[in-house]
Amino acid sequence: MAIEESKYVERERIYRVVGFREEMRLSKLSLVRYMLLSLGLISKNESRQSLIKLFSLLLDALKEEKGLTIYEIVQKLKDVDEKTIYYHLKRLKEQGFVKKKDGEYFLIGFSSNFIEEIRTLYKEDLDKMLKGMEKAFNSYLNK
Repeated sequence: MAIEESKYVERERIYRVVGFREEMRLSKLSLVRYMLLSLGLISKNESRQSLIKLFSLLLDALKEEKGLTIYEIVQKLKDVDEKTIYYHLKRLKEQGFVKKKDGEYFLIGFSSNFIEEIRTLYKEDLDKMLKGMEKAFNSYLNK
């Protein structure tokens, strides 16, 4: 009997080890692109700027330790389609990078613990994946 393993996938989490170069410090968008590429949220050849602009806006709000309503986001990202904004927010929420509370969107953590929050997200998923791998490996050895 064949099992459809794909229906049991709870989440895909990608990360990339990207070398950090001094020229990346030249602009905020370069830094945001670096972060999104490292987090696997954009591809190496990503040309669309909508997620980069949205994430930058959310980082600015994080820096100020405040959230943003969808109205504020749409107003500030006038050149980005509203459906695209909702799509990216949904995806960031599913990945655990964005939380919504009282109608406002926040990046996880505040400025001081943003990286720790990301570390926790990836560690929890890695631990869960490794437990499943261990069960599968041990079951395979016992077949």
